[in-house]
Amino acid sequence: EHVDSNGKNELSNCVPSCQECNNQKWKHDLDDWYNEDNPYYTEAKYNKIMSWTIEDYKHFINTK
Repeated sequence: EHVDSNGKNELSNCVPSCQECNNQKWKHDLDDWYNEDNPYYTEAKYNKIMSWTIEDYKHFINTK
């Protein structure tokens, strides 16, 4: 799923998600959709998402 719906289609803007979350998020920005009002929200999951978008995705980029 894209973190920023209007962002690029690259690893730094994509986060793995289940089909239900992907469908619910749709065109919303991550922080508008995934917050404490969301029944699936946990701080631990949010922190993993942020870790992925800031640093972890870099381990999967081909730097050739």
